[in-house]
Amino acid sequence: MSTHHHLIRGLIAFAAFLAPTRSWAQSPTPQPGTLPLAIAIAPPYSDEATASMVDPVMDAIVASMPGAGLAAIARAPLQLKVNLLARAAGQSDAGMRRILRGEVSVSLTLQSPSSAGTLGSVRLVRVGTGRDLEAATAQALAQLTDDGDALLSALQQLGQQAVSAFEGSCDAVVASARDHAASREFDESLAILMSVPSSASRCRTRATALAQQVYSQRSQWQCGTALQQASAAQAAGRLGEALEQLRFVDPLSPCQARVSALISAIGAQAAARRAQQEAARAEELRREWEFRKDVLQAASSIERQRLIVIGKIAEAALAPGRR
Repeated sequence: MSTHHHLIRGLIAFAAFLAPTRSWAQSPTPQPGTLPLAIAIAPPYSDEATASMVDPVMDAIVASMPGAGLAAIARAPLQLKVNLLARAAGQSDAGMRRILRGEVSVSLTLQSPSSAGTLGSVRLVRVGTGRDLEAATAQALAQLTDDGDALLSALQQLGQQAVSAFEGSCDAVVASARDHAASREFDESLAILMSVPSSASRCRTRATALAQQVYSQRSQWQCGTALQQASAAQAAGRLGEALEQLRFVDPLSPCQARVSALISAIGAQAAARRAQQEAARAEELRREWEFRKDVLQAASSIERQRLIVIGKIAEAALAPGRR
């Protein structure tokens, strides 16, 4: 099976790897269009010398990722697996002293959530010297972690391979997102679409256009659900609950007029019942909702504002603990 098919299998599965890997720290909130990767160290090392190198190596990798258009997050359709090895690499004599050589190597492998889904791999090796193996490997480690250009180049190479995979399998990416949307798995659909990096420009254009459509579907479905639940709560006299159901409806959704009317009706009902708290909440919600709508309408580009919201939805769908 081709690497493109493995990528799509991973996107459809949309789950973190099940292999015994250690997930790593997240980057700051990824910028729209960056390629999100789940970064992990595997396997867990029992060797004390190698284990002590994990933190500085992984920190150096994460720090270099933004420059390559990548972002480390807890869960993502693609994983960057890091294999780290420290070992003796021989010795030499310098007069009366014995000099040991220590080798540190790190392999970066870009994979999809499939055992055979490897998109690319890069290996970096550095050799240090010292009076003992600990000093020699420490010098090799410093050479590796201080060489930001080498790490950046390796990550850029892997990022380009991922871009090629996205461009070559864009039809399947779009189809997978449509399937999720058809099942009302809107957040998952948006996460798949927003995982297409900006550097995969042709696929990104298609993904962005579809994300707008999916967001509109999501907004319409959520609005209808909120109206149904709010109306039921209002009929049962639970006015505070009814208002809460309407609080996060998109002000630009197709049913905005019905939401505004229901908020006003709940406010009038609360006033008639002299339920001062609910009446005040209805007025507060009405003003809040109108303000949010005015802000969006006044924006230079409503589509751009919605893309920011879509990006946050996708980020939440990939966040730790999301199931």
